[in-house]
Amino acid sequence: MIRLKTAEAKRDRLALYAILLLSLLLNSYGLDWGLTGLPRPYASVHPDEDFCFAPGFSFLRGQVTADVFFWGGTFFQMAMAATLGVARLCGSSPTTEWVHGLFVMTRLGVAINGVFNVFLVSLLGQRLGRRWVPDASEEVGLWGAAFFAVMPAPVALAHHIRPDVMLVTGILLVALMAERLMGPPPGVWPRQPDAENLIRQGTTVVSGIGHASAAVTSQPGARSSHTWWPCLLAGGSLGFTTAVRLNGAFCAPGLAVALMLNPQEKAKTRRLILMLAVALAVFAALSPFSLIYGPDLIGFYPAMKRAPFLDAYHRGPVLWQYATRVMWHGVGPALLVASYVGLALACWRRSQADVFVAAFVAPLAVSTGMSNLIYVRYLLPVLPFLAILAACAFVGAGTRARLRQAARAGVFGLSLLLCVAADSLFSQNDTRLAAARWIDAHVKPGARIAVLRLSVFYFYPWPDKSKYLVMYHRGHAEKERPPAEQMDVDYWILSEHDYRHVVRLGDAHPSPVSARFVQRLMKGEPLEGRVFRLAQEFQNPPKILGFPIPRGSPPEDLLYTNPTIRIYKRER
Repeated sequence: MIRLKTAEAKRDRLALYAILLLSLLLNSYGLDWGLTGLPRPYASVHPDEDFCFAPGFSFLRGQVTADVFFWGGTFFQMAMAATLGVARLCGSSPTTEWVHGLFVMTRLGVAINGVFNVFLVSLLGQRLGRRWVPDASEEVGLWGAAFFAVMPAPVALAHHIRPDVMLVTGILLVALMAERLMGPPPGVWPRQPDAENLIRQGTTVVSGIGHASAAVTSQPGARSSHTWWPCLLAGGSLGFTTAVRLNGAFCAPGLAVALMLNPQEKAKTRRLILMLAVALAVFAALSPFSLIYGPDLIGFYPAMKRAPFLDAYHRGPVLWQYATRVMWHGVGPALLVASYVGLALACWRRSQADVFVAAFVAPLAVSTGMSNLIYVRYLLPVLPFLAILAACAFVGAGTRARLRQAARAGVFGLSLLLCVAADSLFSQNDTRLAAARWIDAHVKPGARIAVLRLSVFYFYPWPDKSKYLVMYHRGHAEKERPPAEQMDVDYWILSEHDYRHVVRLGDAHPSPVSARFVQRLMKGEPLEGRVFRLAQEFQNPPKILGFPIPRGSPPEDLLYTNPTIRIYKRER
């Protein structure tokens, strides 16, 4: 019996190592994407990396800019400190290759952080599995980690120097501490000695004594003295998570619910006050380096007044956005259906563990509703819990055990295939860089260029040292800007998603443009006597076995790195 348990433990340990290795391979594949061939002064093709991380390198070179003080943040400060510490140990000098290497090194750190999140998901799934299916708790943890490791959204965001992955780490740490505050699962002896360790020590005769001591500690109020330390850790994790991203404050209801679900806890109010006090202290200590500055802090509260069931553009309800374009591409069709099945089973069970998960998922989902649901990264804190619910849906014994095993293997395989296809974009040529090189090679100096992104029109005054003429200067009134049909330009650039780094931009002046204008431009119809023809098109869609995957419509989805770009040249 003991041999069987030992063999199963070794098998589970090897399975966890394999999952972590797979996660590391997926997260670290193509980490140098978008770093070569950039038009100056950009350091990375990703706008957040360029705005938030590159000014720190310029500051170390002696080039002090206002961006260093404006685009700060706890995550970026920690990332730069760790990366520069390693670079100085290696004796590197601040050159272009040096900055390139630091970006790759920092992205590798973010990728490793994503692997650590997979490990935390396995721990949280195992602990929650003890409350759902005590006989297969390890299986819930392993499959929850496996599902989270092959979700396209966490893998794609692990390739970016952004605080989203660290935010998930903080939320998972808060959830692990909160699970301890719930007390032991029903039917489990708290602080019970492990029988296998007792046998190894040759003390099997005292196993009965261990049960007796556990029975004493399981009396009501016996664990009261043991919850102070988890309260301190939970409060510290909550403060750190809130400092990384303001949405981390929505984990506080989960902590409160977990503490209230413990029937043996007597001083619940005092422990809740202690957790909040520790969280505020940690947040206050990190607030000078946090991502909260004037515009965000002022704009956050009006955003809370927005209807949480509508997205930022009021195009549809939040649940519709979750179930269609955002979650469909961020989680994958098979895994999304499996997670919804697990969510339905949780609503049917309504156990303490289900209430615990709902206390974390619901506030985070509401906070996401206040933000732009078109951004996949705002859904990332909810995905670990969905992976655990999906794993629990496929775990169980009985006559349908083989069917469940086949179903979860199929879901894992399909999700892995979709993740690999989306991950392959990071090793392909970035369309924005290809378009920038084409412009430098084919557009003559003095040409006038206008850039159109989705339904928002931008025209830029180019920098003085650029070869493009200044088209509109800062300070022009809105009424002085002509409509798009009347603009005297030589090139129109249509960028499907992000317009940055296609050309060197200066000050953005947005101006409305109609869908009819875009249709006429793409069809080659005359625009106030001007005719434009398609000169070059850059697209690089992901493929599975040679078949392209339909792209999602969000402007910052998984396929964020390779937008379709069309360049139209004026003929007459």
